[in-house]
Amino acid sequence: MLRVGINGFGRIGRTIFRSNLNRDYFKVVAVNDTNPDLGNIVYQLNYDTLYDSLNEKFTFENDYMHNDHNHVKVFHEKNIDEVDWKSCGVDIVIDASGILENVLKAK
Repeated sequence: MLRVGINGFGRIGRTIFRSNLNRDYFKVVAVNDTNPDLGNIVYQLNYDTLYDSLNEKFTFENDYMHNDHNHVKVFHEKNIDEVDWKSCGVDIVIDASGILENVLKAK
């Protein structure tokens, strides 16, 4: 299965992540977001005002968010080229940050 990283975990990044939970098109193994508060990131994933609450809630520990079926490494880098995607075995990165420079810097 394709191993994916998501750069930018705002509205668009979370929507991509959530929509894949029910479809399993790929496996999200890493997320990068500049928000340093992992508790807040997980809360926003679990409870979305537009898409409702997740049935199977995520929790967090150290630099990971997880539930029974997913274990996702979370980075907090400003620049996409500073994220160690390779350490997570990422095959492809979806940039949902909206920052053009991140696309241009992608390796």
